[in-house]
Amino acid sequence: LPSGMTVNPTTGVISGDTTALGDHSVTITSSNLSGTSVPQTLVLTVLPGVPTLAGLNTGAVGGTSAAVDFTLVDTGGDNPELTLFYGTTDGNQTLANWDANVTVAGGTQQGAGDFSASLSGLGTSTKYFFSARAANSAGAAWTEDRNFTTNAVIGPPVVVTNPPDSITTTGANVAGSLLSFDGIDQPAVTLYYGDEDYDPAVAI
Repeated sequence: LPSGMTVNPTTGVISGDTTALGDHSVTITSSNLSGTSVPQTLVLTVLPGVPTLAGLNTGAVGGTSAAVDFTLVDTGGDNPELTLFYGTTDGNQTLANWDANVTVAGGTQQGAGDFSASLSGLGTSTKYFFSARAANSAGAAWTEDRNFTTNAVIGPPVVVTNPPDSITTTGANVAGSLLSFDGIDQPAVTLYYGDEDYDPAVAI
């Protein structure tokens, strides 16, 4: 049997949950005091399910840009392609009704986890609708539609520092993420560090 599934030796009922997709050949026999039956082969076909999405929100909104976050809760057993759709009108679940879309985090074969997408080239003081879609061989799932309004003026880039890792007595890996930026020029990101904390508004 595929991993995660069992057979009841009394009733013969096969039950359980598995992520082992594909065809599985199972040999079935039964026996009593009179002997053993001729083996029979049962083919079990395990199909993927539709993915599950949740937690769609805007992480940062600027004058011409925005960052959007969401969670892929369950892949359905077949890692999906993730796409974020957005526009000035609500396209619901019709692909052609959205103004634009971005492929999220490489797009294809994504495992469960948290994801984000950056939207750029937006208009100032404009209301935008957005929704995330996850599609695999079993079908597609959408988040509920949400909306945001961009700021009236161009703003500075939005950056965050990520938690350090691989910390040793003499070193550590540190990094930051550029969530969004207004305008067309990719901003330069500089990481500062030291043994004292400084106000970021004060020149170093």
